[in-house]
Amino acid sequence: MRFGYSLVVSRGAPEVPASFVGERYVRRDGQTQMLTTEDEALSMAKRFVDGGVRFSMNPVTLDDVFNYVVVREGARNGRSGAAGGEGGR
Repeated sequence: MRFGYSLVVSRGAPEVPASFVGERYVRRDGQTQMLTTEDEALSMAKRFVDGGVRFSMNPVTLDDVFNYVVVREGARNGRSGAAGGEGGR
């Protein structure tokens, strides 16, 4: 995984600048997850705080990597969404 930080935004896709460095996808629970660098995560966190957006920011976990892989494989197979509490179905 080339990105070390994860941002999860509560429901609704936030505005992301064209210069955003990282991966972004919508999870099955409707939250937007972004995997990015530390500098980009801090920059996005400032934007979200200034805009009143509800979000969390953490170092990337094994769960984040799993969800990313499931979403990527699902897109290759014509499916959308990440494994969210359904045992990865």
